[in-house]
Amino acid sequence: MHKKALPVSVPAAYAVMRLCLCTFLLACFACTAEAGLLRYDISSVPDGDTIVLAGGTVVRLRGIDAPEVGRNGHASGFYAHRAHQQLVGLLKKRQVLIDMEKSSRDRYGRVLADVYLPDRRLLSEVLVASGAAWLYQHADTPVGLRDTLLAAQRRAITAKTGMWRYVAGLDTPQGGYRGNRRSMRFFTQKCEAYYKISYRNVVHFDTLTESFMAGMAPARSCDVWPLQ
Repeated sequence: MHKKALPVSVPAAYAVMRLCLCTFLLACFACTAEAGLLRYDISSVPDGDTIVLAGGTVVRLRGIDAPEVGRNGHASGFYAHRAHQQLVGLLKKRQVLIDMEKSSRDRYGRVLADVYLPDRRLLSEVLVASGAAWLYQHADTPVGLRDTLLAAQRRAITAKTGMWRYVAGLDTPQGGYRGNRRSMRFFTQKCEAYYKISYRNVVHFDTLTESFMAGMAPARSCDVWPLQ
């Protein structure tokens, strides 16, 4: 004699359906996130935050900056060559993953993009976490990316990883540093902008470390970052 199957309650059936639907949507989201990533070969690595793809496309890693490598008679920034070698070392396989549909271009015509290593790690986060680059945010920097990079930067500073091992020992210029809460850049007295920040946006820092812990970056308009 066969036993009758117990009826499934409506709430229980509804819960099962919701679980299945959520699982399906998460799987679709993961597939969509991966779908846009395409593999690109690398031609060269000119500095610590830029790569050149095969074919000549110049890609700047979005959300970060690294000490400048000197060219045309200009001195290199402090730690620039080590930061450059750090990026070169990470790209030994000469391939990266990029979603070009989510990229943009800067005023120099370079592609700004989130670049991933073949193992799906975000390259900019790896560089910041290793103390080879810093957060360099703009108004259109995605909040999630900004928060991820700032958290990695603060951990690297606290652990004195990479360049942060040496930054604490650098001399502080007269007048310290002034940051602009609006642009998220900081300046020294030799910068004209040092004196033009609105009192509502100005913030003072005694050291480089304090400036970076606040998520600010050295202005490119004048040599705020120390030279080699």
